[in-house]
Amino acid sequence: MRARALDMIMGLSFGNDPEAVNLQIAAHMRRDLSPDLILDVISAFSTLSAAKWPGAERYFRLYVQIFPELWAEELETLPVVERAVGSVQTLQAMGAPIPVAVERIASLSRAELSRRVEEGQA
Repeated sequence: MRARALDMIMGLSFGNDPEAVNLQIAAHMRRDLSPDLILDVISAFSTLSAAKWPGAERYFRLYVQIFPELWAEELETLPVVERAVGSVQTLQAMGAPIPVAVERIASLSRAELSRRVEEGQA
């Protein structure tokens, strides 16, 4: 995960309205439309979407549709495990059917990422 995306998530104020969290992430786009910030916002929504935060997948899908080339370039730069997880997550958010074998690879990749986080390697 991008460092600034993690900072965005860690700085969220949670309340009774789940949509307020999504709007806090989206608000970062008001200040700056640099490619790095756009990727940070997309990455934050990707993480919230993976965590099944209400409405986050809709924002993730929207930003991927608006900035598809930028997101594709970002995925290409990721290590293979992160790339597999991000690619499958993107396809799911876009409503594409995921073949069983690809979902299995993504599942193994998510498990590897979790292991790395637990060991402090990620």
